Amino acid sequence: MGGHFSNALGGAEYQAGCIADALVSTGGFDVHYLARAIDSSYSPKGYRLVQISKRNFLNRHAFFFDAIDLYKILNEIQPDIIYQRGLLAYTGVAAYYARNKRSRLVFHIASDFDVSPSHNNCSPKNLFKLIDRKIGEYGIRRADAIVAQTQQQADLLKSNFGKEVAAVIGNFHPLPDEIIDKREPVKVIWVGNFKPNKRPELFVRLAGDLRHWHGVEFVMMGHPGNLQRYSDMNRKIRELNNIEFLGLQPLAKVNELLARGHIFVNTSSREGFPNTFIQAWMRSVPVVSLDVDIDGLLAGGTVGFLSGSYTGLRDDVERLLKEPDLRNRIGLQASEYAVANHSLGNFKELLRVIRG
Repeated sequence: MGGHFSNALGGAEYQAGCIADALVSTGGFDVHYLARAIDSSYSPKGYRLVQISKRNFLNRHAFFFDAIDLYKILNEIQPDIIYQRGLLAYTGVAAYYARNKRSRLVFHIASDFDVSPSHNNCSPKNLFKLIDRKIGEYGIRRADAIVAQTQQQADLLKSNFGKEVAAVIGNFHPLPDEIIDKREPVKVIWVGNFKPNKRPELFVRLAGDLRHWHGVEFVMMGHPGNLQRYSDMNRKIRELNNIEFLGLQPLAKVNELLARGHIFVNTSSREGFPNTFIQAWMRSVPVVSLDVDIDGLLAGGTVGFLSGSYTGLRDDVERLLKEPDLRNRIGLQASEYAVANHSLGNFKELLRVIRG
C-alpha cells in the first residue's frame, strides 16, 4: 500500500487495515503489511508492519522509485499471496515478483480511475505519474485475480483491459457502537481532504446559500490541503456563522459526529467506493451526492440523492431540511441497506478470492 492507516487515513488504507485484522483473526495467515507512509510508533496486533521506503524529494511524486526496495522486501518475506489495493507502481512490482516466484497477486480496485484511460501532460511531475501508471497497468494485466468494489469498475476493467473480475465486493465496516442521536440542531456534514477533485468550495458555497436556515449547522472535517490554494475558501468559512471546519479528525470522531448528523454531502467529481457513504448510512444519515454514485444506488432515491448539478444539490439538501419525515425515512432505509450489504460479512467473499 502507499500508506497504513496509522499515518494515512484514506478509504483504501482503512479498508486494508480491516482486511489485515480480519486475516489475522482467521488464524490461518502470517500477515505482513507493506507501505511507504507508516507511523513507526504504531504497533499493530497480530501482523507485521513494514516500511517500504521513506518519503524524499525524489520519490514524493511517484512510487516506482521504491521498486527495488519493495522487491527486496518481498524476496525476504517470500509471500504465498500478495494482496495489493489501489493502482500504483507497487501493483506492477508485485505482479513481476508473483510471476517469477510462484506467488499469487490479488489486485483490488480502489477507484474508477484505476481502470480508466490515463491522461497526462508534459510536466516532469506528470511524467513520473505516467511511469507509475504504466508500471501499475502492467500489474493489472498480469494479476492472478482482480476484485472490484462496484459493477461499474468491473465494466471499466473489461472495456479497458479486457479482463474479468474474480468478484465484485462492496467495502465493509464494523457495525456502529455509537448512540444514534438525531436531535436538533440539524447537522449537514462533509468529510474529505481539501483537494481539487473533492471540491470542498462547493460545500462552503452551499452553507452560504442556505445561511437563512436557522437551527442548521454545516460541519467540515478533513485535511486542510494547500493553504494558499484554499485561502479564499477559508476566509469565507470564517465569515459565515453557520459553518465550522474541524480539520483532520480520527475515525472515531468522524463516526461520532455522523451518529448525531442528519445529512451527508459529497461534492467529489470522482471516487471509487466512498467509505464515508457507508459510515453515514450505517448511522442513519441520507447521502446527497453531486456526481458520485455507486452502481445507480443514489439515483434510486432510497438511501439518498444523486443531484447532478450544484443547483440540484442545493435543492436536494433543502428538501431534506424541509421534510424531516422524509429525512428520517431515508436514513432508516440507508441503515438497513448498509447493515445488509456492507458489514464484515463481505470479508468472507474476499477471503474466498484471496485463498483462490
